[in-house]
Amino acid sequence: KEKTKPKTSQKKKPQDMPGASIFWLLVLMMGFYFIGEHGIMNWLMSYCISAFSMEASSASASLSLFWGGMTAGRLMFAPVVQKMGAVKSMKLFGGIGTVMFCAGCILGESGVWVLGASGFALAILYPTMVLLIQQIYPVQTAATRTGVIISAATVADIVFNLLFGAVSSKWGYGSSFMILPVAMAVFYGLYLRLARSLKRN
Repeated sequence: KEKTKPKTSQKKKPQDMPGASIFWLLVLMMGFYFIGEHGIMNWLMSYCISAFSMEASSASASLSLFWGGMTAGRLMFAPVVQKMGAVKSMKLFGGIGTVMFCAGCILGESGVWVLGASGFALAILYPTMVLLIQQIYPVQTAATRTGVIISAATVADIVFNLLFGAVSSKWGYGSSFMILPVAMAVFYGLYLRLARSLKRN
């Protein structure tokens, strides 16, 4: 009897590994997302009080709506992500969240509550991005790649926070805060480019 070769799990060959362009797309995508999401956490209250002379209680309520939406959205939409998959979920929720986020910023005082409500749609993006990275890279390197990508993306967030205070002092909160919707729009544009690259490959 011929000896049958034991089955081995399929491993990606080096030439099949995602290239450097995919890696840097992921870093930039997460970096711009961090700027948008964490910018709200760090600067929304100051923006509302300084730009619109809102009461601190109202400003904190809009921030609470955003983070409450982030918490509730992850609980509510996790089954949807499980059913749709990471790529389609990112496209749907990322699109809705980005539109609401940008509209809320552009509308000014009347859009603060829209901005707060955008947290419901944006809620699943970060955990789904982590899931997507782990699906792109083979299991042998997924954890390492995830850590490196998140760490590199965090640098963009740190640099933004270092510069935002100086920018807002020079141009005021009203103008400076518009960096956030631009960052979120760039994030979604990079995601769409990533999705096209993954589809081709």
